Amino acid sequence: MAHLNGWLFAADAMMVLVLFALAGLLSGTSVRRMVALQLVTFFGAVAMMLYAFAFARPDFADLGLALALLSFGGSLAFAHVLERWL
Repeated sequence: MAHLNGWLFAADAMMVLVLFALAGLLSGTSVRRMVALQLVTFFGAVAMMLYAFAFARPDFADLGLALALLSFGGSLAFAHVLERWL
């Protein structure tokens, strides 16, 4: 079990920001929801990387990096579909 360190504190702070962004994802216009989706994936990716360093498993930081890279393309594809149907 990891002791409470700066990495773990920062990762928990990112998870709080994810919760606030999720609240924004549930209400608002389509544009606001897209921005909230990007915020959720950004904060989630950063939290994954911080948790990887907090628990001394830097090889798990690849998950956060993969989420950050794939979420951008996925959000662009979703915006294209949303633009076509609205």
